[in-house]
Amino acid sequence: MTEGLSRPGTVAPSVGELRAALLLVHAADAPPDASTAPPTAMLDAAADWFRTVSYGRLTFRVETVPRWLALPGRSAEYPAEPGRYLADAVAAADPFLDFSAVDVVYLAPSSLTPETATSAILNGFGVRADGREVRFWVPFGAGFAADFGFPELLVHETGHLLGLPDLYVRGAPSSFHRWDVMAARWPAELLAWHRWKLGWLDEAQIVCLRRRGSRKVVLTPVERADGTKAVFVERGTQVWA
Repeated sequence: MTEGLSRPGTVAPSVGELRAALLLVHAADAPPDASTAPPTAMLDAAADWFRTVSYGRLTFRVETVPRWLALPGRSAEYPAEPGRYLADAVAAADPFLDFSAVDVVYLAPSSLTPETATSAILNGFGVRADGREVRFWVPFGAGFAADFGFPELLVHETGHLLGLPDLYVRGAPSSFHRWDVMAARWPAELLAWHRWKLGWLDEAQIVCLRRRGSRKVVLTPVERADGTKAVFVERGTQVWA
């Protein structure tokens, strides 16, 4: 995950349709929650966010399995073996889900799970199911699937799967700004640079300056689909946006 262009095949698709599966899982020592209802409000809000910020170029669809999926291992075993965590979850869901139509997977453990962590995982390893390799996924923290209605964590971690890096520095409050969701604040959208990287802005909407001189450029707000959105200025080995 870098600020530069991603190599093909190393990130989830950011144009067209992003097909996701949200799996409710519980380890052997973490009983499942009572409800198997999907967090509909949160998923709908995330879909609306991606449709708006991408100017309609990305459709975000999340399929859920309406049941808790039992994993054979204990909670403490999975943080040290993320590959096994993914493999066990996919194996448990495979009878109920066609993974040939899935681009990314989210694991939502029971709220009674004692050891949890949230992170986006790309390209480290994969699990084959229904003729497809699942290798873009996010293990969320305990109780994530509770219907809170706030999609910021889902949107932020999905941004990583699309190839976007974090824009904040731990312990530096000034870096947690609201201009870009990758700065870990909400509400937020995305900077023009990230929209360009993900294929949501056309080349004609970017002005690139590579030599000394002056030029008048009129920018339009990024929340509107039309017009010029950014100026990229080459400065040695850097580009300023």
